[in-house]
Amino acid sequence: MFTVGAGLNYIKMPYPVPLAGYQARAELAETQNDPLCARLLTVEGDGGSVAIVALDVLYVDSDLTDLLRTAVSAQTSIPPSSVMVCSTHTHSGPGLIFPNSNRYDSSIVDSIITAVSEAAGRAWSMRTACELSWASGDIVGVASIRNGVTGEAGPANQALRVAEFRSVDRNLAGVPRFVARAINFGCHATVLGPGNALVSRDWPGFMVDACEEQLRRAGVQRPFVIFLNGAAADVSTRYTRKAQTFEEAARLGRMSADQVFDVFASSGPSRTCHVCLKDESISIPRRQLPSEHCALAAISREEREARRLASCGGSPLALKEALDRAAAWRIVLNRIRHEHGRPRNPLVAHLCLLRLGDLAMVFVPGEAPAKLGDKIRATVAEGASVPEESVWVVGYSNGHLGYISPMRAGPDGYEQLMCDLAPEATEEILTAVARLSSKGMCVDQC
Repeated sequence: MFTVGAGLNYIKMPYPVPLAGYQARAELAETQNDPLCARLLTVEGDGGSVAIVALDVLYVDSDLTDLLRTAVSAQTSIPPSSVMVCSTHTHSGPGLIFPNSNRYDSSIVDSIITAVSEAAGRAWSMRTACELSWASGDIVGVASIRNGVTGEAGPANQALRVAEFRSVDRNLAGVPRFVARAINFGCHATVLGPGNALVSRDWPGFMVDACEEQLRRAGVQRPFVIFLNGAAADVSTRYTRKAQTFEEAARLGRMSADQVFDVFASSGPSRTCHVCLKDESISIPRRQLPSEHCALAAISREEREARRLASCGGSPLALKEALDRAAAWRIVLNRIRHEHGRPRNPLVAHLCLLRLGDLAMVFVPGEAPAKLGDKIRATVAEGASVPEESVWVVGYSNGHLGYISPMRAGPDGYEQLMCDLAPEATEEILTAVARLSSKGMCVDQC
């Protein structure tokens, strides 16, 4: 038996506020379409306890992660190291929360910390005895590989993982009074484009709302749903969305919720109530930056290609990819100018492997591409002696390395250009995951 708590709070925005996620967005957000949330799940079981936080923001860096871990621990008996801090990666959330950027507003960070702290207090005060069931499958028609070598880009099935903690306390009809549902698959929250100037959770928010409504209709008094984004570096709705509107975000959100419902229909109970967490920090070297002349030439080249495509009626997607590459090169140029003469110190990646009953959840601090996510799942399945269907890959968690994209043959895509890590980063991450999965993470040992 698990003891589970769930808390939800809204993040208050000091409007007007710039939004994070798109270089091309110039307009400030004056209000919201839908509120940003701090969702928090606490789980106690045999061997330990853990808290999982999901925030509707672009990402959470290591500094804010540490602050949030401390805030959650102060409201619970869960140690800071056992608090997982994740983001849904909405591109319609606040900017100004990243200390290393040129602009920073501590009042927004304070609002996020307050929201998480209050959510943690609510979760801890309403803990309930629960049983865990889980299911796995694919989600279809929502995600697509947005960039790739010839033949790769296009709609793609994504691994879908669903778990539910259901309270032992039930009503007269036998329906659990409390259900906490966790959902995991990888896809950028970018139905809404740079033209949007309203705060929004994008399609994940609509999915979570639809799932909670499904549970209410089933008679659940206290439904709670948390979305944990996965290996989504090169996965978005680019080839599946019909428009970049709130109506389309709602359509894809509801479609996702329906498929979550269908997959969970074949769920089974967890065999154990173990909670076990292992973590490891590794140092990852950064890639060598090109010269400023090289970056300027690349920007000019991509902009010329974009103008050519626009003038000759070329493919809109090809035009967008050229513009994206130019945008990526501008970010590289900013790095070159900002770090001129400074040493390129390695980045620290904090990796966590959590066992919740039958589930093995890997928390990765950055944007992993879909194929790397597949490799991580396979590595954990082999090392921990668990079925691959029970392995979750949670990206955008416990810090942020940016894109974790390996070098590839042929011209670089957006993700490769944006990646600030040395080519060996992916192998070092996989090696660390293999070490974690072999450290007593088997069910019988945990």
